Amino acid sequence: MDSIQARARAEALEKRGEAYFQEWAEEISGASDGSSHQAAQTRFAELHEHFQNILKESQQLRQDFRKFLEGLRGLRAELGPAPAPTMLLKLEPKLTAVATDGRDAEAGAARLLTILKAAEKAVMAGPAPPPRTGDTK
Repeated sequence: MDSIQARARAEALEKRGEAYFQEWAEEISGASDGSSHQAAQTRFAELHEHFQNILKESQQLRQDFRKFLEGLRGLRAELGPAPAPTMLLKLEPKLTAVATDGRDAEAGAARLLTILKAAEKAVMAGPAPPPRTGDTK
């Protein structure tokens, strides 16, 4: 149940992010001041690229983690509650594959964390995007 909720939250964040950038792009296109318009476009492009990188890497991480979990579940079913040593030897190639998949997912999580830190640094380094239309905060 937790994974379903986490997946739903991630998808909702992705959709809200896309809507936010779409709205921001529309606001920029309506700006008339040349220098501030160019600065806003540059800032938009920088942050939108970070957002796209986060989306791409998080989707890849979900795929890698799903593959790892599926392999793990398969092994668990094959091994049963008390596997014999001969069964472990027989399943050694599958065990190795699942371990590799787990390391791939772990590396993906590390890449995503690096991308998130870079995005955070970019957000903190520049001016904030304009408030969304209708926001009171």
